[in-house]
Amino acid sequence: MHTKLLSLLRSFSVNQLQAANRFLHSPYHNENENLVRLFEFIARYYPDFDSSRLSYEACHTSLFPKTTYKKPVIVKIASKLFKLLEDFIVLEQLKSDPLKKQLMLIDHYRQQQQQKNYESSLKTFHKQLNAYPFQNTNYYYNKLSIENIHAEYLSLYDQRIGDVNLQVVSNALDEYYLVSKLSHLCHMVNRSKIVQVAYDHTFMNALLIAIEDSPYLETPTVAVWYAALLLLNDPNKAHYIALKEQIQLHEAILYQKDTRNIYSYLLTSARQIFEGEAYYEELFALYGLQLNSGIIYQKNKLQAAHIKNMTTIALRLGKYDWILAFLEDHRERILPKVSQSEVYHFNKANVYLYQKKYQHVKDILTEVKFKDVFLQVNTRLMMAKCHFECKELDELEDLLNALSVSLFRAQKKIATSKVDSFRTFTNALAQLVRIVYEDPITFNQYEAGKPLTSSQAKAKLKRLDRKMSSSLNFYEKVWLLEKVDFLLNG
Repeated sequence: MHTKLLSLLRSFSVNQLQAANRFLHSPYHNENENLVRLFEFIARYYPDFDSSRLSYEACHTSLFPKTTYKKPVIVKIASKLFKLLEDFIVLEQLKSDPLKKQLMLIDHYRQQQQQKNYESSLKTFHKQLNAYPFQNTNYYYNKLSIENIHAEYLSLYDQRIGDVNLQVVSNALDEYYLVSKLSHLCHMVNRSKIVQVAYDHTFMNALLIAIEDSPYLETPTVAVWYAALLLLNDPNKAHYIALKEQIQLHEAILYQKDTRNIYSYLLTSARQIFEGEAYYEELFALYGLQLNSGIIYQKNKLQAAHIKNMTTIALRLGKYDWILAFLEDHRERILPKVSQSEVYHFNKANVYLYQKKYQHVKDILTEVKFKDVFLQVNTRLMMAKCHFECKELDELEDLLNALSVSLFRAQKKIATSKVDSFRTFTNALAQLVRIVYEDPITFNQYEAGKPLTSSQAKAKLKRLDRKMSSSLNFYEKVWLLEKVDFLLNG
């Protein structure tokens, strides 16, 4: 069957399918009854369209039951239906964009020199543009488009006296170019920080110099993207504060996707600007701004990654009551929906781990079956910490052996850097367990919560401490160093 046609129909909602049916029945759009009949036959198999009965031959039989099957005939009809449905999509897109629709109407009146209709439609357009909720690239593109059309219109009646809207067009062009170029440069610079890709940042330095202290900064969207680009190029506190102020001033007129991008720039830049607890305080403040404005939500739902990040930040700051209340409030608002229970319980267990409520942690991790591979590994690592803290070394040894197998299996599904980090932790913890288990006296001291006295055990602990201290950051490095330090010094 026509794969492109079926793929297109699978993308339709129920409302779109019904609208397409009305479209095909309209004589203005379609006079070929065979296209309607083919559409109605295929629509029976909505939404998957994967029935074995949905073949070219079956379609041919439905349309022409008394004639011999000829594949080229039905293929041609299916191709025409596909093209007509593409026209339907274009029309639907136009209906959903009243500014574009109005621009086309105004341009028609300009070409036909219908002055009254032109002026009336122009007033309507300006009302629509002023009511447009965001001052993003689309807003400035429409602003430029109408000024271009108006310049063409004025030139029809040009008496070679005065301006014909050229300065206004030039200003609108500057605004559209600056908003588009600055935002695009921000995406490029940010992308190059995430992945290994080299971009040619055309005109970037010249643009930054031209905008500095210029009237262009009176345009809010330009000011926001200018501040963002300065921060991405040179992450310092002054640039950080400037962008944070700009986003708080102008968030209401920014497109939601753009606002989310700006906050992501602030979050990633904060690591280079703030240290220690001040860093986590700043992250907590940034997430607070996004929660209060609602920009972080998608249809009142919150991505699992945000839940995890906010849990980590709150735990670093000791805001246990706040994060537990937050998790309860968002328990059924987590995306993706299929992961709601896992994400909720994983983060709640993490809170209890920080509170040293080890039995609560073990209860959650044993009762909930985690399907996500990353969460499976993380919950086992959390359980390993519980076993060590509860002096359950036999269970810990068994778990560490199982973890090595889990990490081997997970390395195709989890980033290599994460697997290496987890493996460094498990290897170091296994070495710590061997030191504690070395002799009965050492084990009894560990079990009693006392520092070790054996010179041999202490020498091994010091070697482990040096090895971990010289390693790059890995999963729960600080926790392990604290355990070693306690066994050495109490």
